[in-house]
Amino acid sequence: MLDLSTAAKLASNQLTSSVPWLTFISITSETTEPIYIVRNNEDIIYNNILYTRFPVNIDTLMDDDGKTLHSVNLKVSNAGKVIQDAIQSYNGLCDAEVQIDVVYMETLTRNKNAVPYINIEPEDTFSFIVTQTTYDEQWVTFKLGSKTTLAHGFPMHKYYLEYCPFVFKDIRCGYEGGEEQCKNTLSTCRILERFGGSFGING
Repeated sequence: MLDLSTAAKLASNQLTSSVPWLTFISITSETTEPIYIVRNNEDIIYNNILYTRFPVNIDTLMDDDGKTLHSVNLKVSNAGKVIQDAIQSYNGLCDAEVQIDVVYMETLTRNKNAVPYINIEPEDTFSFIVTQTTYDEQWVTFKLGSKTTLAHGFPMHKYYLEYCPFVFKDIRCGYEGGEEQCKNTLSTCRILERFGGSFGING
């Protein structure tokens, strides 16, 4: 059972309320800058981080019955193609970590700066990883899975014949040219002597 704040407990027992519940979403990956968005009509500072207002829909969170892993669809507006550009550049942000914090606005205190709020404590927190990404003209949809070691491949390091596991332009890749994308294949590698695949594999 959730240990809600006093204000949140009172709000949950009311039939109607003019004070909203806010959903703060952070998407973090080793390959790109973090994305911080909030389902709200204005930007908010939360945990000393600026969260940008964004239209967001989240499927109902599944109850944990001890037998199945959580699976949630996080839908973020594709207006301006801001999120779409990020997922196209960074492999759909698959394996990125997603944290969803639920906050009752009454527990926020006024901030004297231009952005109006700063957080005290969330009422609840959910942690996931991105397992699949799709998009259309209206929405970018992240399929979120349970953040658990059982969701990751094993062993950690695998051998590939014609696929390079290195992140494009990172220190192991070594490419510093003007190309913006790489398919991580042997035929598209710009520096063959740095290719991360294993030529000794039969096949």
